[in-house]
Amino acid sequence: MVVAGDCSASFHIFILEQSLDGRKFNRGKLLNAGFDMARNDYDVYIFHDVDLLPGDDLAEFYTAVPYQGPMHIARVWDRYSESSNYFGGIVAFSRQQFIKVNGFPNNFWGWGGEDNELCCRKPDLDDIPCQCCSGAIRDLENLNLEEKLAALRANKWKCTVKRELLKEHRRTWKKNGLKSLRYEYVDAEAINETCTKVTVNLGPNGHWSDSRSSLEPPTTPDQVPTSYLVLTVPESSAEEKAIAPTASKGKNEAPDAVENAVDDKKLSN
Repeated sequence: MVVAGDCSASFHIFILEQSLDGRKFNRGKLLNAGFDMARNDYDVYIFHDVDLLPGDDLAEFYTAVPYQGPMHIARVWDRYSESSNYFGGIVAFSRQQFIKVNGFPNNFWGWGGEDNELCCRKPDLDDIPCQCCSGAIRDLENLNLEEKLAALRANKWKCTVKRELLKEHRRTWKKNGLKSLRYEYVDAEAINETCTKVTVNLGPNGHWSDSRSSLEPPTTPDQVPTSYLVLTVPESSAEEKAIAPTASKGKNEAPDAVENAVDDKKLSN
């Protein structure tokens, strides 16, 4: 993630990678794990797909605090511009906002659904969610929606029980997320002073979806889209200017802080 040169906020990038555990990737649980590792040190978090590159015209949304509510930076992505309930790709939360919605769901194994569930949790915030109205995002996959869906179907990457899980929202959202998160720390690699790659073993959730939807392997292990970014920034060093739709950018300490944070936490299945 490249930040504009005039950025006043210090930041750190965590790249969360799912271990080769024989399960479909789980974006929501990965991002929950990234937040959990850094939750005691930072106040603003941007949850970011690694294959989306923001243009310079979006830099201001990476350097402001989302006081008005969660910020959907990827709203300007043309792949889903026609979808009114799209809330994925790149979203920014304050620590308090993310905890209040109980984070992402943990049980969406495969592509799709976790962002829809997160969207359902937004009304439980007192703050009003904001959206970027202009800007450019480059998609490294370079696929339109039809091509993306075709690839997912061909490789069995989709979450096959997305609709069933979304129907459980009212009954399960308060416990399915950060409050029930269990994962296992595997390894951390310092890419540079501002970026750390962390590999985690997600493990099952004790939910019916574990067996039905999570164990259909992709065509080849190297095709599994397992990595996602969590950008973090402390509010004290973030730019506190008011921006129409506000959002924020990331920071963290030295890479070994990741291992310390994980060791201090109860991370076992």
